[in-house]
Amino acid sequence: MIICDLCKQDPVAMAPNESLKATPWGLMLRPPPGSGLPEKHLCWTCTMRVADAWLTAVEVEQPKPKLN
Repeated sequence: MIICDLCKQDPVAMAPNESLKATPWGLMLRPPPGSGLPEKHLCWTCTMRVADAWLTAVEVEQPKPKLN
């Protein structure tokens, strides 16, 4: 059993349907070999939260008006 690193819950136990129980991990971050950093596993719910946070944090640069 692997626990989600963000919500600290077992994604298989809380999955609403069988297809999510077969592939419960949405995002698995694997650092380069030999880096000494741990792997991170996020369930689908937390993956969607992270993606939403990334998309809302993006600052869209407004186009500058053309001077004639």
